[in-house]
Amino acid sequence: MGEIHEAIAFFNALPMRNIMSHNILINGHVQHGDLESAINVFDEMPERNVATWNAMISGEMHGLGFLPDEFTLGSVLRGCAGLRASYAGKQVHAYVLKYGYEFNLVVGSSFGSYVYEKQ
Repeated sequence: MGEIHEAIAFFNALPMRNIMSHNILINGHVQHGDLESAINVFDEMPERNVATWNAMISGEMHGLGFLPDEFTLGSVLRGCAGLRASYAGKQVHAYVLKYGYEFNLVVGSSFGSYVYEKQ
């Protein structure tokens, strides 16, 4: 809800943390433009998944002033397909729809391979 200080306090009070709780905190830091704190959480994680790496890559790109283009999205979709990472693939699909890449040829081709590979 945009309250990063409350999210940090809640995270610190959690008796048990999992990948999801770490990913949520990383995303919160990235959304607030605090890449350094996101990196600190990432470095302290005992285990990472595709969503963790997606958050860090997008945060790094954003921090450097870059946004994913059709080639970035295509690569990520092919990676999700190869890893059979359906949750991450759904997140990328939502991004594709949100930012109007659904009719892009590169993204569409990669999405087709994502659907085929995950079956």
